[in-house]
Amino acid sequence: MKVAREQEQLLLFEQVKVLYQAQPLSALAALMTAAVLLFVEWDVTDHRPALLWFGAMFVVTAARLLLAFYYCRLEQRVEQADWWKNAFIVVSALSGVIWGGASLVLFPENSAMHQVFLALIVGGMWVGSITSMAALPTAFIAFVLFSSMPLIVRFFAIGSEMNEVMSAMLLLLVVVTLASGLRMWRNIRQNIELRMQSEMVTASLAESEERFRALFEGNKSVELIIDPDDGRVLRANRAAEQFYGYSNAQLLAMNIAEINTLSDEQIKAEMELAAVEKRDHFIFKHRLANGDVRDVEVHSGPIFWHAKKVLYSIIHDVTARLRAEYVVKRSSEIFAMAAMGSAEQGIYDAICQMYEAAHPGMRMSILRLKGDHLFHCSAPSLPDTYCQAVDGVKIGASVGSCGTAAFRGKRVIVEDIATDPLWAEYKELALAYGLHACWSEPVIGSDGTILGTFAMYCDHTCAPDSVQLADIGNAAGLVSIIMERERRNVLLGMLSQAVDQAGGSVIITDKLGTIEYVNPAFEKMTGYTSEDVIGKNPRVIKSGNQTPEFYQRLWGTISKGEIWNSAIVDRRKDGSQYPALMCISPILDANGEISHYVGIQQDMTTHEMLEEKFRQAQKMEALGTLVGGIAHDFNNMLAGMTGNLYLAKRKVADFPDVVNKLSSVESLGFRAADMIQQLLTFARKGHVQMNPFGLTSFIKETSKLNEATVPESITFHSEICSDELVVRGDATQLQQVVMNLLNNARDAVAGAPEPEISLTLEEYQADADFMNSHPDIEGQLFAHLIVKDNGSGITDADKSQIFDPFYTTKGVGHGTGLGLSMAYGAIQSHRGVIEVVSAPGSGSAFHIYLPLLEEKRIDAVAESLSEAVPGHGELILIVDDNADIRSTGREVLESIGYSVLEASDGLQAVELTKDSEMDIALIIMDVVMPKLGGVPAAARIRALCPDMKIIFATGYDKDETLKDEMPSDEIVLSKPYNVVKLSQVIRAQLPSV
Repeated sequence: MKVAREQEQLLLFEQVKVLYQAQPLSALAALMTAAVLLFVEWDVTDHRPALLWFGAMFVVTAARLLLAFYYCRLEQRVEQADWWKNAFIVVSALSGVIWGGASLVLFPENSAMHQVFLALIVGGMWVGSITSMAALPTAFIAFVLFSSMPLIVRFFAIGSEMNEVMSAMLLLLVVVTLASGLRMWRNIRQNIELRMQSEMVTASLAESEERFRALFEGNKSVELIIDPDDGRVLRANRAAEQFYGYSNAQLLAMNIAEINTLSDEQIKAEMELAAVEKRDHFIFKHRLANGDVRDVEVHSGPIFWHAKKVLYSIIHDVTARLRAEYVVKRSSEIFAMAAMGSAEQGIYDAICQMYEAAHPGMRMSILRLKGDHLFHCSAPSLPDTYCQAVDGVKIGASVGSCGTAAFRGKRVIVEDIATDPLWAEYKELALAYGLHACWSEPVIGSDGTILGTFAMYCDHTCAPDSVQLADIGNAAGLVSIIMERERRNVLLGMLSQAVDQAGGSVIITDKLGTIEYVNPAFEKMTGYTSEDVIGKNPRVIKSGNQTPEFYQRLWGTISKGEIWNSAIVDRRKDGSQYPALMCISPILDANGEISHYVGIQQDMTTHEMLEEKFRQAQKMEALGTLVGGIAHDFNNMLAGMTGNLYLAKRKVADFPDVVNKLSSVESLGFRAADMIQQLLTFARKGHVQMNPFGLTSFIKETSKLNEATVPESITFHSEICSDELVVRGDATQLQQVVMNLLNNARDAVAGAPEPEISLTLEEYQADADFMNSHPDIEGQLFAHLIVKDNGSGITDADKSQIFDPFYTTKGVGHGTGLGLSMAYGAIQSHRGVIEVVSAPGSGSAFHIYLPLLEEKRIDAVAESLSEAVPGHGELILIVDDNADIRSTGREVLESIGYSVLEASDGLQAVELTKDSEMDIALIIMDVVMPKLGGVPAAARIRALCPDMKIIFATGYDKDETLKDEMPSDEIVLSKPYNVVKLSQVIRAQLPSV
């Protein structure tokens, strides 16, 4: 009932709207008609009433116009329709009264023509009200009755036959007008009702469309409406935009074939099945805007949309679900492989391949941790050269993703290898193989031990999503299970192998002493095979050398669960006896009860031989200690003797025979010193050190060696200078450098039409440009070594990296990437420089610069002198705790022109330096002295006199005994020293006169 009332009110609202829409025009027409009527009737009517009538008509017309104006101006509501209806009825009734008043005011009594004209005008107003007032019957009827009745009554009241006929005709016109108006009202009402129904249907359809649109657009599932005839996408919701990565406009311009990875024929066949409702569930692969392919589950069926049969499809991303199902299935297969004892390598490869299939476009890697280095385990999709380059990398705080993850023991995510500091030292290696992101998870054992790493590599910079993060952890856990199994198997196998291959004899018996196992060492040691002794008692090897009480103590000890150790003598199968060291331990079962015994026997025959060798080694060590202990005193005595011999030769210079005899004695003294030096060298511990050697001779030998290894198809020639260039270095290291460079040159010219390699050695004088380019290098003279080839050359990009560890331009299996890195390190340790000059297609030339030892040439010239270099009265202080050394030294120095002071220890030397009024030019300082040794004394003296020249002299081994005590830049002479050489060294330290 309420709905009916609301419908009726809405109908009235529409009727009122029709009335007021026609109101302005009808009101103005009525006013104009009244003006025409007044004009026509003006001559036959009284003017004053006529004007009053027209004024009333004007007022009513103004009221009608004003009502229409406010109706259109104001916002209308349905509930206000009654007020506007009543207002219309009032003005309509007033208008009818005014027109009815025309019959009284403007009716001419004496002019039939004017009466007829009045009737026509008023009758016309009745008829005209049908179109302007019929929408509201009450207003229409009121207007017609109020305007017609006075005129009909007036005609009828005159009483003439014609007027009565006129009155009847007007009455008939009123009836006809009322009937027409009511019919018009019904038509208008029906039209309004039909229009309202149409609008309601349209609104309902719009509401339904809006509801569908809201449901379609707001659904979180991907929804598409597809034309089954040609596959065009007709409608796509916001979820589809987000899932596929296309805008709505782009999706509507696409065909489903551009999204579905099936062929056009397959897509058409699937749409036909969906259109006829033979199938409504599908699993497809859909391609996204970024190129990714996702697994989708599609529910599709026909609907009518805009009068056309279309396919309404709901799409769910099931990539993660299918991936999880695949991983679960493959994991079960992998566990089955492990349970059946498949090779671990195959299992690791299967794990990597499983997750690569689950994450297309990504590459997996498994590394195993041994000590603090990671080693390649599995990476089926990574290049072999990359795997080889990272194989054995040492873990650390900034060693890529895997090295850092193993070092930290937690996951490391690197989204951009090119910019992440963890990859600073390795990014060039990764980027060269198209690896731009790496996420690594440590593989952790059940005891918390880091076993290795599992890593995912991506060919573009990106961060892992939640699924990928979960899979990294799951994969690391799976690898951990396999690695722990492998570790246990390896441990068991290692233990088994250790027992089988142990050098000691191993016997396992049950708790009653019956032998169940013997290892090969037992067979070798005793001569019995395992078949000979299994099932028997160990007494088969008893020698009879042990008493019964010995065996009672043995069984008493092991029966209590304790370990028994003792030396023993047993018997071999051939009857011979051997000494052994026996250890027997009980083996406990899960309940802690003794189930078996294990006996380990070590053949002591070899041990006795080792003891003899050890005693011999102790003798040699004692000899070395003895030599080191007496060398100082012995050399001091030789120094005194050779010094006195020198003085004696000067005294008897006029007696050549005597001089020759003294020279022979002096020679014997120096030979004795050499013998002591050889003994010291024998006693010294071996150590690697750089020594001066002739590089020219060395390179000549190396060149000859390489000529034999270079294929005949390659032209090899060398240009080596004639002068002997002396350098300080390790000949082995330098030989390795030259060999590496020549091998690289040989590989580089492999494709050259006329391959050629050259080796050049020359002396090089450094210029300013060279020194500016290498500010850390010392010296001016260098040995310049060049290895040149006419091979393929090196690009600028490669030249910047060729000295980096693991970097190589060679193919798989043809280079480790370490040769040039080692060469660079070796030249650096020689304080030299290595450079490369190369361009693609122009070959390569490696230049090595090694500092020359100029002082070796000075020594060679100085040593050629046969007479002592005289002094010029300079004061020299001799510091030595041996009085004979001081006395002899004094006489020798004075004999060649020097003044001499003496000090018996370092403290006295410091005091003399401090208190002496004389100008000490040079000090000859013994190294080892009581009270204060030579090195600390020299330090104190130089604190007082920074420029003091000091020459150290020692009877000890200066290269070994004093290596930690003596500064490396000091001049040290070994006692006994040659007087001529001593004079040369002193003269070299003092200013020229």
